[in-house]
Amino acid sequence: MGLKSKQGDVNTAFLHDDVDEGEDIFVYMPKSVEIGGNVLKLKKTLYGLRQSPCAFWKYLTEKLITCYLKQSKFDPCLFF
Repeated sequence: MGLKSKQGDVNTAFLHDDVDEGEDIFVYMPKSVEIGGNVLKLKKTLYGLRQSPCAFWKYLTEKLITCYLKQSKFDPCLFF
């Protein structure tokens, strides 16, 4: 049929999106960091969080749509 396709990989994919405003995520500080307090509040998603894959998917979909790509009705992972 003469179709062409492209795929890619995003390095540090889960580090691109912000944590949702209504959601507070706290992590323990690494032992090497010596500033007041025991925990840090995250502003960005990290690997290992349950929210990270969904947040990155929303971020990626938004960016692809701004590049004039359309999401397939039959397979939401397919953009054309």
